[in-house]
Amino acid sequence: MLDPIGGFNRIREFWLSYLDTAFRIRDASLASARQVLLREPGTLATDLFLEVVPRYRQSQYLLEDVRSLSEASNPLRGFSYEARRAFAELALSGLFPGEDTDDPEMLRRSRRGVRPYTHQWNMLERGAHPGTPGIVTSGTGSGKTESFMLPLLAALSAEAIHWPKPRRPLSPERWFDDGSDFRLRRANEHPDRPRAVRAILLYPMNALVEDQMARLRRTFDSPEAHRVMDSRFHGNRIFFGRYTGDTPVTGHLEHPRLYDDDGEKRSLERRKEKLAARMADMWKGQALARDHDQRAQERVEQARQRGEVVGDHDETRYMFPALDGGELVSRWDMQSTPPDVLVTNMSMLATMLVREVESPIWDATRDWLERDDDAYFYLILDELHLIRGSAGSEVVGLLRSLVARLGLHRDGMRHKLRVLGSSASLPIGEEAGAEDTATYLRQFFASFGTSSGKGDAGSADRWAGAVVPGDQEIAVASARLPLAASPFVAVVHKFADGPDRFVASIDRRSNELDEAIQAVAETLAIQTSGRDTADIAVDVVGEVAALLAYACRDSATGRPRATAADVVAESLFGHSPDRRIALQGLCILRGLSDRIGLKAMYEKVAASTLPSVRIHAFFRSTDGLFGTVRREDGNYLYESPTVERGMTHAKGKDGLLRRFVELVYCEACGELFVGGRRSPDGAASSEILTTAPNLEELPERTSDTLYEDMAHVDYAVFWPSTREPRAVGKLEQWRPRVLDTRNSVLLASGDGPWSVPGQVFAAPPGHERKAGSALPKCCPSCGTDYGKRKPGMGVASPLRSFRIGFAKASQLLATELFSLLHVTGSAAKSIVFSDSRQDAARAALDIERRHHQDMRRQLLVSEIRNVSLARGEQLARLDEMQAEVDRLWASGKRKQAMDLQDRVDQLKAAGDGSRVPLSDLLEPRSPRDTELKALMRRHVELGVHPIDPAGIDVVCGKPWHSWIDGRGGTPRWRSIDVNDTAGVARAAMADEQRPLTYEVLFSKTYFALEETGVGYPSLTASQEPDSDQLDALLRVIGDSYAVEGNRYRDPAPISSPREFPGRVKRFAEATGEDVDRRLSGWLDRLGQLGHMDGIVRLDGLHVHLVDEHAPWWRCDACGRVHLHRGFGICTRCHEQLPQSPNGKTAALRRGNFLARRLTRIGQNGDAVMTVAV
Repeated sequence: MLDPIGGFNRIREFWLSYLDTAFRIRDASLASARQVLLREPGTLATDLFLEVVPRYRQSQYLLEDVRSLSEASNPLRGFSYEARRAFAELALSGLFPGEDTDDPEMLRRSRRGVRPYTHQWNMLERGAHPGTPGIVTSGTGSGKTESFMLPLLAALSAEAIHWPKPRRPLSPERWFDDGSDFRLRRANEHPDRPRAVRAILLYPMNALVEDQMARLRRTFDSPEAHRVMDSRFHGNRIFFGRYTGDTPVTGHLEHPRLYDDDGEKRSLERRKEKLAARMADMWKGQALARDHDQRAQERVEQARQRGEVVGDHDETRYMFPALDGGELVSRWDMQSTPPDVLVTNMSMLATMLVREVESPIWDATRDWLERDDDAYFYLILDELHLIRGSAGSEVVGLLRSLVARLGLHRDGMRHKLRVLGSSASLPIGEEAGAEDTATYLRQFFASFGTSSGKGDAGSADRWAGAVVPGDQEIAVASARLPLAASPFVAVVHKFADGPDRFVASIDRRSNELDEAIQAVAETLAIQTSGRDTADIAVDVVGEVAALLAYACRDSATGRPRATAADVVAESLFGHSPDRRIALQGLCILRGLSDRIGLKAMYEKVAASTLPSVRIHAFFRSTDGLFGTVRREDGNYLYESPTVERGMTHAKGKDGLLRRFVELVYCEACGELFVGGRRSPDGAASSEILTTAPNLEELPERTSDTLYEDMAHVDYAVFWPSTREPRAVGKLEQWRPRVLDTRNSVLLASGDGPWSVPGQVFAAPPGHERKAGSALPKCCPSCGTDYGKRKPGMGVASPLRSFRIGFAKASQLLATELFSLLHVTGSAAKSIVFSDSRQDAARAALDIERRHHQDMRRQLLVSEIRNVSLARGEQLARLDEMQAEVDRLWASGKRKQAMDLQDRVDQLKAAGDGSRVPLSDLLEPRSPRDTELKALMRRHVELGVHPIDPAGIDVVCGKPWHSWIDGRGGTPRWRSIDVNDTAGVARAAMADEQRPLTYEVLFSKTYFALEETGVGYPSLTASQEPDSDQLDALLRVIGDSYAVEGNRYRDPAPISSPREFPGRVKRFAEATGEDVDRRLSGWLDRLGQLGHMDGIVRLDGLHVHLVDEHAPWWRCDACGRVHLHRGFGICTRCHEQLPQSPNGKTAALRRGNFLARRLTRIGQNGDAVMTVAV
C-alpha cells in the first residue's frame, strides 16, 4: 500500500462516521465529547504501529548452481549429478519462481535470477545430511517453509530418479463418476516402487495444515512439476496427502475380521458412496478453478498487450485438491499406499499411532527404512514455538512414540531420522532467552536427529548449533535528524484526495512529483545538482527506507520492533506540529519503490534489499458508553464519557464525585437514557449496575447480544427527564423516580446536588419476568413505536445500548479494508480470527449477511443516481427524439416510430430529471416485457444474489440466475407469464426488492435516505404547489407502515378519512386545520396519484435527489432531518421546524455513514464490492 497512514486514517474516520450515524446522540456536548474520546489512541483504535521487515541476505548462488558447484561448497555434496539436476528443476517448478528453458539438459531455470536466502541455503545443507538438524528462525515472510522443503525435495529427487517406470500411465480412473467400485489412485505404479512415508509435516492446528496443502500442490502438482517428473522420475509422481479429521472416509476398506459380516458390507457400500460423492465434488471444483485461472490469465495477457503493467494471476487451482496429480485425498488410499509426504496435526497423529486401521502406514514405512540403506525419514515441525507447556510435554511423548513405532530409536537406525523445524518466535543470538532456546531444543528432541551414522548415537548438545536465524540486510541512513517536516507535508498536500487525506496511488510522473522529490532530496542532503530526477528518486526511496528502519528499532538491542507512529514521527521530525503528516509523506515516498520502475514513472528499479514496512492497526468493538449525569439549572449534563466498563466514579465539573452509569439511546431521535442491571434490593430503591449481564453464560453466549432479551426484573431503564412521555406502549408506564448519582440508586424521592429527577420504565403487569420486557416499546421522547413489530422482525424497542458486536465490527473493518485495497488497485483479501469455532462461524455468516445488506442498500441508492443522470441526458434530448419520431413516420417505419413516441411520452409524463420513478428500478408485479429493471440488472452484472446473503438459496427449485437469459449480451427475464414457474420465480425476486426499498426510504433511524442528505421519497413526478406537503405526509405514512412492501405488517385499505393510522391523524391535527377535511383531502389526493384506498405503492413513488447546496432543517426536539419544510412541523414529533435552514446538505453528507460511502463510489473510484466469505 502506498499510503498506510492515510489508509489507517480513512478506516478510522469511516468507523467514526458509522458510530455517529448508527449511535447518534442528540446531546451536542456529549456527542462532541465522544468524538474527542474515540479519537484518543487506545479508545476505538490504538495508534498505528509501523514495523520494518528486514530483507534477508541472498545466497551468491542460484538453485541450479548445485549441479556444478565443487563438493566443498556444494550443499548437496555426495549427491549424484542427476539427483542435483532433478532437485533444482523440481524446486524451480513451484516452490521457487522458475521458467522453462530450451535446453534438454536443464528443463527449468531461476526466473529473473532469483536466488535463495542464505538461511534457505544453510537449511538445504543441514537437512540433506544426517546428524545436522535445522530449525529456521528467520522472520515472518522470509521463506521458512521453503527452508525445510528444500532438503526434503533433495532427498525425494535423489531417490525418485531410481524408481522404476509405472506399468501404465498414472492418469486417474474416474471410478467415482461411472459407478465402478473403489480403485486405488496408485494402482498403476510399478510394484517395485517403494510405498512409504518419507516425511511427515506436523502442524499444531488444521488451519495451518490447509495453508501448507496449497504450497504442496504448487510444489508437486503444478504442470511444470509434472513435466520434470515425467522426464527425470520416469513418469512417477511424488505423492502427498492430508490426513486429518476431515479426510474421507473412516473405517476399513477391508475389515480384518468382519469381511463376511452383512452389516459391515452395507456400511462399506455407504462409505464408498460417500467417498464417491466427495471425490466427484473435488473433480468438479478443480475443473472450475482451472477454468477460472485460464480466463484470468487471458485477461492478464490482454492487459499486457495493451501496455499495462500487471502481475501474474494468483492461481486458485492450488486451493483445491486435484485428483489427476500426486495428492491422495482418501484415507483408504493412504492406508493402502502410504504417501511420500504426509501432512497432519498432533491430535490426528496421536490417534493414528494407536488405531489398527492406520497400522499399514507405519508398518510399510518401517519396513522401507529397515530394508533400504539410503532410506531417511524427515520429521518436520512448523510453528515450533507453539509446542510448549504441559501440552508440549504431551507432544514430546507423542513424537517419541512415533520414533519408536518406526524403529528409529534403535542403534543402527537413529541416523535415518532427520529433524527440521521452523519458528518465528524463538529467541536467538543475543536476545533475552536465547539460552532457553538451546535448552528447549535439547529437552524437546534429546539426541534424536543428531546421529551422523550407524556408529553414532548422537548427542543432545548438538542442538545448540541447529538454529538457523538468517542474515538480515541492515539499511543505514545518512540524513541528519531531526528532518524538516515541510517537504514531506507537501507530498501529502499535493497528492491526497478527499476529506480523508488519503493517497490511493501515484502511477504517473508529473512536475509536482519531480518537485516534491527534489525538495525531499535536498532535505535529506542527497546530491541533486546535475542529476536526473529518476536517479534522485531511487536515492530518496532508499534513504527514507533506511530512516524508517532506524526509527523502528529497539534502542537497547538495535533489533527491529513495531513502533507507534507518533514515536516514529518524533524520532524523525522532532517536535514539529506537522510531524504526523510528515511521516505520512515519508511513508508515501517509501511506497514509491514499487512504482518508480513503471514506464509511466521513472523506469528505474529500487534496490531489492530495501526493508519493507508492515502495518499493525488495532481496533476494538466498544463495550458501551458510560458517563456520569447531573442536573444544573434545569438542564441534564452528561460528563466524563468512557467506553471502559468497570470504571466506578468520576469527579464532575462541580467538583462532586459521581458514579458511572451505562448510557442507552433511542435509535430514532438520539435521546439518552440510563440502563443497567437491577440490584435485588427491591423496587423502591433499586441500584443500577453497569456489570455485564448473565456472566454465568459466558463464553458460550456473549453478553453483547442479550439486552433485548432481558426481563424487566433484571434490567432497569431510567429517563433523566420530567417531561410528559410523548407516547407509551400498551399498559406500559413511566414512573417518577430520582437517581442518586453517588451510588446509582433509584429512589422514590430526593433532593440535593446528587439527585437527578426522572422517570423509570415499568413493564405491563404480569410481564415483568418475560424475556424482552426490560425495554419500552415506545420512545417517550419522540414517540417512535415498535410495538407492532412481529416476532423475527427486529427488536421491539427503539432503545439501544452503545455496544458494537464482534460480527458488526468485523464486517465494518473487512468492508472498509476491502474498499481501501480496491481503490489502491491491490488484491483484496482478509482473514478474520476468533477465539472459538462457534464465534468464527457466526462471524463469517454475519459478515456475509451484513455486507450483503449494506451492499444492496448502496446499490439501490447508487442506481437511483445513475437513473437520474440517464434521465437528465434523455430529457435534454427530447426535441431531438421528437424529430427522430417524425423522421421515422415520414419513412414509413411505424413500429419504430410508435415505440420511440411511447418513450418520449413517458419522459414528458415523468417530470424533471431530479425525480426518479421507482418503477424504473423495481421489477413490476405485472410485467409487460422481459426487460430487467436497473436494480436487478446491477445484481446480475455483479453476480450477486438479489435475495440470499449466502448466495446459495434457490428460487423455485433452481439457482436464481437460471431464470435470467444472458444470451445476446443483454440479460433478460425468461418469461413474462406470471403463472408459469419462471414468472413465479420472477415475482418472488421482485417481491424481495420491496422491503429493502422501504427500509432505505422510510427507516426511522439515521440510515433513512432523507437523513443522508442525498434525497427523499416523493409522491409527485415534478414540483407542484402541494409537493412538499404531500411528501411530508408520505414520510408520516411510511412511519405508520402504510406503504406496501414493508416487512412489519400489511397496510389495511382506507375507505374513510378516520381509518387513517393514528400517527397520520395526529399529524393532521398538528397542521392546525380541520382534521376531517385535511384527511379527506389527503385520501382524495393519494387516489389521484394512483395510490388507491390510502395504500402507498412503492412503484408509484419517486425519489427526489437534491444537490450538495440544498438546504436542510433539523428538528430541535427530536433531531429528525428534513430536506423540505413541508407543513413547517416535524414529521415525527410535530414540533415546529426552524425557519432558517441548519445548513447545506454537503455538511450533512460528510457526517453520515451511508452518504460517505455513496460519495466515495461516485467520486473516488471506489466500487460497490462483492465479498466472498
